[in-house]
Amino acid sequence: MVAGLVSWAVIALLVAGASLAALYSRRWRAGAAAEVDLVAGFKALPKRYLVDVHDIVGRKPFNARFHALTAGGFLASLVLIVLAVLPRLGGAVVWALAGLALAVMLAGALMVG
Repeated sequence: MVAGLVSWAVIALLVAGASLAALYSRRWRAGAAAEVDLVAGFKALPKRYLVDVHDIVGRKPFNARFHALTAGGFLASLVLIVLAVLPRLGGAVVWALAGLALAVMLAGALMVG
C-alpha cells in the first residue's frame, strides 16, 4: 500500500518536473543568442571573486567571520588532505590537522545557519 503510494508520488513528481522543464525550455529558447567572451570571463574571475565578493562579505563583521572560518577551513583542509595522502608526508598529525580544519569549516557553516 505505502510502496504503491510512494511509487505514484515519484511518478507524479517526475511528470511535474518534466512539464516544468518543457515550459521553461520553451521560454528560454524564445530569447536571442548572446555573444559571450569566455576568455575575458575567465580572466575577470579572480578579480570578481577576490575583490568584489570579499568587499560585500566584509560589510558585516559577522558575515566576515563565518566566511573566513568556512573558506579558510575548506582551503586548509584541501591542502592538508593532499599532504595526508602523499606517502612520505601522511601521518596521524596531518590527519588530525585536516580534521581540525574541517571542524573549523563546520563551525563557520553552523554560524550561517
